[in-house]
Amino acid sequence: GRRFMTRKLQIDELFLGNFGGLRNHRLVLPGSDLVIVYGDNESGKSTASTLMSWLLVGPYGSSEASQRFGEPGERLTGHLIGSFNGDPLRIDGQFNVLKSGAPNSNGVKASFQTKELSIDEWRQKIGGIDPAVLNAVYRMWGGDLHDSSGILAEVAQVALAGLGSGVRLGEV
Repeated sequence: GRRFMTRKLQIDELFLGNFGGLRNHRLVLPGSDLVIVYGDNESGKSTASTLMSWLLVGPYGSSEASQRFGEPGERLTGHLIGSFNGDPLRIDGQFNVLKSGAPNSNGVKASFQTKELSIDEWRQKIGGIDPAVLNAVYRMWGGDLHDSSGILAEVAQVALAGLGSGVRLGEV
């Protein structure tokens, strides 16, 4: 059998300083292994999920997608506080919305084990998390759970890609 090292990323707080329609909004999470965020349509669930993703792996997508969260030239801000493998973690993000292209990752800084890391150094540290993984997990919970076959197939595809070649779906 194949052995995988389990790394634990725990998010305790997400702060949206200026992101989407939310200003100075703090989302405090209970620190358990499974957290479900729910609310009415247009209440900010997708906005919070996108900021979390941008902080963890850097911004991605088209300029039109990023302009959903702010006007061109606007500065979007937020931070995430938690721990990784039990060590304190804080990730701060400042993103300038562009007329063309996704905001760049230069405004993302992680403080971990008393060191400041760039987004690239942070990605190397955590490994295995990318926008596809985050989107699949979000879709699994945010999609229509009465018709979950497409969502589960997407999650399985991302999981297989993350595990590498030679792994069969039955093993996942």
